[in-house]
Amino acid sequence: MQRQNLLFSIILTFIFFLGNNAFPLEERAAPDISLKNLPVIAGISLGDLNDDHLPDLVLCLRKPKIYLFYQKNGTYPATADKTLALPRAEIAQGALVGDFDSDNKADLAAASKKNLLYLFLGKDGFTKCIDVYNSNNQRNDDGISMLNRSKQRKETGFLNGPVWRIWNSGKQRWIRGYCFGPEKNDNAVSTVADMDFDNEPDIVFLSRSGAVRIYYGPFTSRKVEVAHLSAFIEFAPPAPASCLDIADFNHDGRPDIVVSSKSGKKMFFYFQSAPVGFEDLKEPSITLNGVSGILRSADINGDKRADLIVARRGKKKKKPQILVFYQRKKDKKFPESGKEADRVLDFPGWKNISDVYLSDIDRDGMVDIVAAGRRKDQGSEVRIFLNSTFRGSKMQRKN
Repeated sequence: MQRQNLLFSIILTFIFFLGNNAFPLEERAAPDISLKNLPVIAGISLGDLNDDHLPDLVLCLRKPKIYLFYQKNGTYPATADKTLALPRAEIAQGALVGDFDSDNKADLAAASKKNLLYLFLGKDGFTKCIDVYNSNNQRNDDGISMLNRSKQRKETGFLNGPVWRIWNSGKQRWIRGYCFGPEKNDNAVSTVADMDFDNEPDIVFLSRSGAVRIYYGPFTSRKVEVAHLSAFIEFAPPAPASCLDIADFNHDGRPDIVVSSKSGKKMFFYFQSAPVGFEDLKEPSITLNGVSGILRSADINGDKRADLIVARRGKKKKKPQILVFYQRKKDKKFPESGKEADRVLDFPGWKNISDVYLSDIDRDGMVDIVAAGRRKDQGSEVRIFLNSTFRGSKMQRKN
């Protein structure tokens, strides 16, 4: 009888092992870190704010405030360590952590949708806000990124949509710049990357209509116009795009582009060819059907290849989810269906996902997932999934 029970247990274990490796896996465990009862969150950022070499959490709220949470003992406190008040009753939609005045202290920059950029310096303990107004009257829909930096001139340039603002820490003043559209000023979402390996930052825009535009640097004038660029590319995906990300998605050493459609649940990959540049933009290199949302990329499974994270925001009856797609080693590509996701994280109790950020929270050399969203019952929440959890044994087979 004991032998039969032992044999039965071995068979069950073997079947369970096969089942878990034959199907995509879904997270069933609670997140490793959870911050609840928060105000509505507009954006997330992480960075070392207090010089302890640990990533601290920055939450931009849908009110004129920013919450700072300092990491302690591998987690974050239930209440913010510091609250930054924003002048002019504006709402920050994205933030960036870095040393922007070359004093070896972390600073914080944030941008609003309504034409304001904020700078909080670490040397002041983040108590003073240096803001600049965008007189171009261009409403922006994305966060903030760093476009240029010169230690010699003590300048750091920030890009918020098409708005370029340069902080001169020596003269303590803002310098204004702007990226004009080819026919009208309809550049919206912006991403900075060196697309052509010339060690100069380039800008990839999404226009209001969902087209993709690449502005190739160097940018010799703060008045950035298409006629003065070294090169310019514009193309329209099969469906208007709402989100964009850049990474080496086919493991050939060149940065590629992926966009998510505004509607229709499709994602389009565009691979660069040798040496650089896009030969044929009439059709995407790959189309991933059945999924769209917030896009993030990083090496999730430690194989030194760019993987893709897609956050389904969750609307009406559709539940919010995060899907992880690994870049396949065999053909260096991605699947063509959202049903082939390698990992799926569910968010029970949530109405939607507002933002996703990738960072090595526990300093184990692997990328972790940080998500913010609104709960169905009360307030908002931040959930952090460590890589060892959502790639580890706490998984179950999808039905």
